[in-house]
Amino acid sequence: MGYTGLLQPYKINRPLSDVDRANQMHQKKKLDVKTSHELTVIEINSSYIEVVDKFFYWKGGMTTGCILLLTMMGCALLSLAYITAFVNKDWESWVFLLFACLGYSPLVWLFTKSIRKEINYTHYPIRLNRKTRKVHVFRQDGTVLTTSWDKLFITQVPVTGRDWEFQCHVLAPDGITILETFGLPALGYGEAGREQYKGYWEFIRRYMEEGPARVYDEITGCLPIKQQRETFKFIYHRLAYSVGSYNPMILGYYGFYYPGRWLAMRYSKIPQWPADIEAQCPVEANDPYFKDASTNPL
Repeated sequence: MGYTGLLQPYKINRPLSDVDRANQMHQKKKLDVKTSHELTVIEINSSYIEVVDKFFYWKGGMTTGCILLLTMMGCALLSLAYITAFVNKDWESWVFLLFACLGYSPLVWLFTKSIRKEINYTHYPIRLNRKTRKVHVFRQDGTVLTTSWDKLFITQVPVTGRDWEFQCHVLAPDGITILETFGLPALGYGEAGREQYKGYWEFIRRYMEEGPARVYDEITGCLPIKQQRETFKFIYHRLAYSVGSYNPMILGYYGFYYPGRWLAMRYSKIPQWPADIEAQCPVEANDPYFKDASTNPL
């Protein structure tokens, strides 16, 4: 699961590392790979493309896990309290119960904090405007980062486990110090996944550098989350797309965390771009390259 940058912020105010430099992706350099949109597009048109954040796919998994652990801890403490009050009935048992509660407290705080990380916004959109050459990123605190596409330092680096992700660094005027980092929404597992998911970077790069005509026909569907929370029906289709199958066993396995996803989506806010950002991103009437959830074939 790709939680790097959510539970703990990316490390900033640091110089670019050797790994950052060795794996840099260049905006002007075309890669000879098969492009893929990875079902991350919310909207595309002649002015901009808007994609979802890297946490969206796994949203709810951490909530499900934390709720299960909290439930297990609660049951253990209730059982211990019952034994203390109705079976042992001695002061040593009460002391043990007190220390058990104190020992569990940091875990309760940690799991509750983790749930709050997911119950925040339904997603954190990234809007790339090819006409203004600006990238707008919706931060976790509800503010917006606006930066230059041409000045971003983009690299593919290893994160948790064997996952690789695309990180976009905003650099200080010295061209070395990282001021802020955000991730693109595609993770690759292992070396094979690392190479395969370069196709996602190339998808974004071609839109920005070569125009919407280069990628428009490749987009088979858009996420219906811009003004509403995703429906259960779309969750089902999105999972099937992601695993490449409608096999009930596979979908059941991936659907394990969906009680937590429902909670996270139900009680999270839908992000809204500020008016000044929307003003910079007009959509022309009858735009031949417009596509969003309303055009989905589902």
